[in-house]
Amino acid sequence: MAIKNILVHIDHSAACELRVKAAIDLAKTNDARLSALFVVPDYFVPSYVEAQISADIISQISDEATSRAKETQSKFKAMVTDAGLELDSYIEEGNIIGILSDYARYSDLVILGQSQPDDPDNISEGLADHLVIEGGAPCLVIPYIGTRQTLGKRVLVAWNESRESARALRDSLPLLQQADQVSVLLIKHKSHNEDHTAMQGKVILGYLADHGISGKTSLCIDNHLDPGDTMLAQASDNDCDLIVMGAYGHSRLREMVLGGVTRHLLKEMTVPIFISH
Repeated sequence: MAIKNILVHIDHSAACELRVKAAIDLAKTNDARLSALFVVPDYFVPSYVEAQISADIISQISDEATSRAKETQSKFKAMVTDAGLELDSYIEEGNIIGILSDYARYSDLVILGQSQPDDPDNISEGLADHLVIEGGAPCLVIPYIGTRQTLGKRVLVAWNESRESARALRDSLPLLQQADQVSVLLIKHKSHNEDHTAMQGKVILGYLADHGISGKTSLCIDNHLDPGDTMLAQASDNDCDLIVMGAYGHSRLREMVLGGVTRHLLKEMTVPIFISH
């Protein structure tokens, strides 16, 4: 599947410009339509003070939030226009996860930001966790420190033989086909069968070759070192500018959406992460 429709979540955060820049680069590379969505959260009034706040005040607060959102929207629209692209931009008010999920279902790729607790305008906490499941589209999460000079030229693919990693591999094929280097990290338990692992490495490289992608494999034995730390270390050692992985979960319940490896990477990420479920 080609990437022809990219949705980027925008907000007032300091790092937002970095993910808009990444969205512009990807839209150009894939000749894709670019959309931006700003969600103004519902204004929450605690029940114990609700009677003391008039409807006019609540309406004024909402209007001011929407006005500020329009200013931010205009800033990024100008940035996209200066890059020679058109931007479909939207402002919605309500539940951010629900609205982003609705828009994600009409997108080939959703670009989100990494949570940054030090920035009060960063509202990315938990978005990737929910969007990758509820939105039905792969997500590209951009670190708040930004990307390297390139994005998707040197890719690390995490593979643990799960349905989620298979989905991430397939969803990322358009990006992998544009990469100069693709490394596949086979994540195995200590008791893994060496012959099966060798066969698996051969098969996955063959699958990539079927799609015009050359790659190499390496092995991570999941015992003492956290697999997430291993991925980050491998990405650093191979000078990778993108990690592709499945959103590994230990339960189908929404309250337990992502496994510890995914959560760890989203917190400690140093390069963009493409995740799919």
